[in-house]
Amino acid sequence: MENLVLYSYFRSSASYRVRAALNLKKLPYSTKAVNLKTAEHLLPDFNKISSFSELPVLSHNGNEIAQSVAIINYLEDTFPETYNLFPKLSYDKAIVLQMCEVVNSGIHPLQNLSVGKKLKSEHSFSVEEAIAWNVFWINKGFTNFEKLLANFHGDFCFGNEITAADLFLVPQVYNAKRYKVDMTQFPIISKIEKNCLNNVDIKNASPGFQEDTPEELKEHL
Repeated sequence: MENLVLYSYFRSSASYRVRAALNLKKLPYSTKAVNLKTAEHLLPDFNKISSFSELPVLSHNGNEIAQSVAIINYLEDTFPETYNLFPKLSYDKAIVLQMCEVVNSGIHPLQNLSVGKKLKSEHSFSVEEAIAWNVFWINKGFTNFEKLLANFHGDFCFGNEITAADLFLVPQVYNAKRYKVDMTQFPIISKIEKNCLNNVDIKNASPGFQEDTPEELKEHL
């Protein structure tokens, strides 16, 4: 019997990616909520689980894996009979990984909670200036992503099947909308996000449907 436990926060986009992967693969798991806003990830108990003090962390039969790219690759290798998030051909897989990294390395780190705190505490950014920082980097990254998608997309990022690339893109669009990014600039991204959210497994992984989602932010299918 598999024992999968995901340490997650409802608005953590990296956790969102892993929730969607687990759902698509139909792997039953339990969730342990770790509140980033109240800094639960910095407490000693969580530090024993993750020396990074970051989310998400997946525990599988007592072994912990951190970082969403590593977790999704682990799920792919460990449960090969489930839904495949990467194409089989090496070139195609490389393109999907490239798409993942546009978000994972090029956009997401620059608008992390820890970056926002540093901008405010050490560089005297106002809330408005911090939001403008996030919008700048999202716009820059999405502009590049839109160009890449033009060569490979179908209904989803890579052709007409959901891949890991979609699981990285959709949470980033969620954040973009929170920061009021003008998504009309990115018609391909917007189309793909809409298609993805029509999939119940991705929809159920979104922030509005988690156990730790505040009542005022909860959504209903």
